Amino acid sequence: MPPKIKAAISDRTTFNTDEEPILCFYKNSDKYWVLTTERIILSYDSIENIYLNDIQNIELYKLFNESTNKLHINTIQLEINNKLFDLEVEERTWHVIFNMLKFMLNK
Repeated sequence: MPPKIKAAISDRTTFNTDEEPILCFYKNSDKYWVLTTERIILSYDSIENIYLNDIQNIELYKLFNESTNKLHINTIQLEINNKLFDLEVEERTWHVIFNMLKFMLNK
């Protein structure tokens, strides 16, 4: 990750003790998310946390319910408290992030 981006994220994010960052999606300094060993830290308009224990399911509705080409899928749906949240991902990476989240939730 470029040092400027890393600094922008580090300035706005506090990690818990023993929490390790794993993966980051960065669109701009106001819109990014960081997957850690405990949660997904979101910065869209404000900083929010989605704890991995709170995620009930991970879905790919656009893949199965829309006529979207799978190369152009750019969201993964997280089910949290019976509500869906669209987690933005980079095109052509959805399958990696989907499988990583599935693995982490099934531990």
